[in-house]
Amino acid sequence: MRVLSVDTPSPFHEQCVGRDTTDQDGEEIMRGFDFISAGLPGADDGHTDANGVMAVQRGRRFTGRRCFATAAAAVAVTAAVSLGLNGLASASVARTNNPGPVARTQAETPAATAGTLAGAAVKKLKLEYYSVDAAGFAPDGLHNAAVDYFNQWDFATLSNQDAGRCFNAAVHLPNGVKMVSATFYYTAGTTAMFGELNEQDFSTQKATELVSFDSAPVTTPTYTNTVETIAAADQLVNTQNAYSLGVCPVGDTTFSGVTIAYTG
Repeated sequence: MRVLSVDTPSPFHEQCVGRDTTDQDGEEIMRGFDFISAGLPGADDGHTDANGVMAVQRGRRFTGRRCFATAAAAVAVTAAVSLGLNGLASASVARTNNPGPVARTQAETPAATAGTLAGAAVKKLKLEYYSVDAAGFAPDGLHNAAVDYFNQWDFATLSNQDAGRCFNAAVHLPNGVKMVSATFYYTAGTTAMFGELNEQDFSTQKATELVSFDSAPVTTPTYTNTVETIAAADQLVNTQNAYSLGVCPVGDTTFSGVTIAYTG
């Protein structure tokens, strides 16, 4: 901001600028102020003091020093006013032109922010897990009531002797997550076990098998697992529909639980 000059003469101007301000050599910039020396000894008669300096000269020296000090003070005041006005102008601009929070484009996003966004993306893709153990499965029917089944707590083991009996459990996942895989844990024996994950569409009265498998029989019972990958087209969970698991262990093949991996 510029500081406008004022045409009205100041006392400094009248005392120091309005008169003859320099000699021909440019050394005595405050010359011609004899009136300041009025009343000093020898002011009117040209007498000198003890040092041989005429009173008029003392007056001029005094006047030059005074005007120089006045000039320095005036410069300091002007600078202070100018700085103050500039500060006020800056503050005014800052107050009036402050746009507030500015949305940044992707190109303007700082590296730290970009790293944070990348971290959020990784977190979003992190696998979560949902498990159902054997205790959550109910028989689909007794069928041959003379043949029993047993659902053991510790370690979770569902055993069954009726080949026509299977067991079902509901799956409860958040809406919009994507199921990636289903891992079935069981003890493989000499008979195969069937397992599946399905989706029930109540509006169409239709069931869709998302994954299914039959275990391979082995001569020596062995605790193992089978991982079934869910097709991309079937991964999205829609809670308007229902999801459930089914397993059919029999004989020396027993079932323990299922873990569904998903991303949210």
